[in-house]
Amino acid sequence: MASSFTYAALSTAIKNHLVRQGTDFAANIDTLIKLGEDRVVKDLDLEVFDATEAVTLTVDVTTITKPSNTIAGRTVWYTNGSSDRIQLRWRSYEFCQDYWPTPTDTGESKYISDLNETQWLVVPTPNATRTGQARFIKRPTSIITDTAGTWVSLRFGDVLFHACLIASEAYLKADDRMAMWKKEYAETLLPAAKREARSILRKD
Repeated sequence: MASSFTYAALSTAIKNHLVRQGTDFAANIDTLIKLGEDRVVKDLDLEVFDATEAVTLTVDVTTITKPSNTIAGRTVWYTNGSSDRIQLRWRSYEFCQDYWPTPTDTGESKYISDLNETQWLVVPTPNATRTGQARFIKRPTSIITDTAGTWVSLRFGDVLFHACLIASEAYLKADDRMAMWKKEYAETLLPAAKREARSILRKD
């Protein structure tokens, strides 16, 4: 069975494993844990992390506001004037810019791309205000908030721990153990966690 962690146990394990007890590292530990949590949620790709919320395409506006705590979008659709459901197709930002270079021109939106942390870009620019829905990976409650333990930390603590060690690379700049951590995470821990959670893995 996988290890489980409370916030206190996880933060202590990270510091001890990296032999970093200074105040500078301690000040960044919550950020490293959040980065690790995001990595695990995306890599496990479980349906339990999905949520659905209403979204609005506004006439003459090229963006859609993402639902709060969105990690990544899955599907976004809207209902057009003929009551048909139109699913937006995911494309790169560059594709969207090339396809619809003049934002003031409008049409029936076909494509969507990540724009920034809070918005998606849609093209063509909507020619009418439309309502729809987004299905997306929603950031679960963090162990930083629920310090007694979360769905991830209590079930897949070893995976989360290694993801946090990998996230520390940006802070530490270099660590000769990084390749080992990445290999163990990708080749051993993550596949084992997916086998354990196979009943709730994304079917597609």
